[in-house]
This record gives sequence, C-alpha cells and structure tokens, in this order.
Amino acid sequence: MNNTLYGVISIAAIIIGPIIAVQLQKFIEKRTDAQSRRMRVFKILMATRAARLASDHIMALNSIDLEFSKNKRYSKVITAWKEYFDHLCHDSTDETQIPIWNTRRDDLFTELLFQMSVSLGYQYDRVLIMRNAYSPKGLAEYDAQNYSIRDNALKVLKGENKISVKITE
Repeated sequence: MNNTLYGVISIAAIIIGPIIAVQLQKFIEKRTDAQSRRMRVFKILMATRAARLASDHIMALNSIDLEFSKNKRYSKVITAWKEYFDHLCHDSTDETQIPIWNTRRDDLFTELLFQMSVSLGYQYDRVLIMRNAYSPKGLAEYDAQNYSIRDNALKVLKGENKISVKITE
C-alpha cells in the first residue's frame, strides 16, 4: 500500500510539476513585462520633461492609468497623476494668473515624477527632477517661430490677415 501511494504521488508530481512550472514562468514573465512597461513610461517622461509638448511625452502621460493603476503599490503615482491631470485640464484664462498656474503645473509634474521614481526604486530628489533637464534656448526659439508661422498662415487662410506683395524690377 505504501508503494502504491508513493507511485501515485510520483506520477502526480511528474504530471503536475511541469504544469506548475509553466504557470509560474508565465506569472514571472507577466510581472516582469508590467514592470518594464512602467519603467518605459517613467523613462520617457524623464527624458522629455523639458519638452512637454512632445508626442512621446503625451503618450507616456496617457499610459500612466493603464500601467500604474492595477497595483496599490502605485497609489501615490495615481494620486499625483490625477492632481497633475486635473490641473492641466483647468488652465487659467486670467493673464495675471498664468505664472502662478505654470508654477503649480511644474510642481505637480515634479511630484508625479518623484512618486514614480520612488515607486520604481530610483533615488531621485525633486530638485534633480525639476532642474536637471537640458533644453537649449535655440529649441525654444525654434518652437516659438514655428508656432508664429503656423498661426499667421492660419490667419491668412481664414482671411483674417493679408499677404502684402511688393513688386520690384
């Protein structure tokens, strides 16, 4: 009887062992993949923090709910994201309030990146996140010029502005 029980247990282990191993491997891969996606979102936001209108930056912001909301470990990230998103959705129409709005926007964005860094195991402080981003002055001027060109072209196309023509010999 003892040999029979030992035989049944051995056969069960032979059959169930690989199934458990495969399921464990799938679990590990799923967890690793989710962590990789969260890291990717964080790295994109860090890399584009000085270029917040970049399409990669916006896509990464829109991925936060998708990648961070399933785990309570990331609740501070989700809270910081909700506060930042809410602020972005309510921009100021009062010209005198724009500098205050911009400062608050920057503070909320810094807090979001800080909470992401903490939750992902990085040791960044808020000052590093806020200040250590390279953004050349020429890029800002280039963006401003492109905006001006597009804005003026639209005004001409809408008939709001005219194009002056000078005939020379």
